[in-house]
Amino acid sequence: MAARLYDVSNIIVSGTFSFLIDLEEVSTKRIDGISIEYKPLRFHAVLIRIHGISGTIYVFHDGNYLITGALESKDIDRLLNLCIPILQ
Repeated sequence: MAARLYDVSNIIVSGTFSFLIDLEEVSTKRIDGISIEYKPLRFHAVLIRIHGISGTIYVFHDGNYLITGALESKDIDRLLNLCIPILQ
């Protein structure tokens, strides 16, 4: 088997949830180990970071999301599984 010529350092994923999101309401939630940021004058999305998981998820009102900075596909699965209950 040939040596790998690359390192995965930043997986980017985009998708759409099947529901609308109240960004103001989500931004008021306080959960240990989860950072939720919303600065509507600067950027029209909620940023969610979860301690111990690589990656940040940007969630927009219309249900679109973007995940950046994930290092492995399991990080994406964990981020989505933990974020969906927060967003609904």
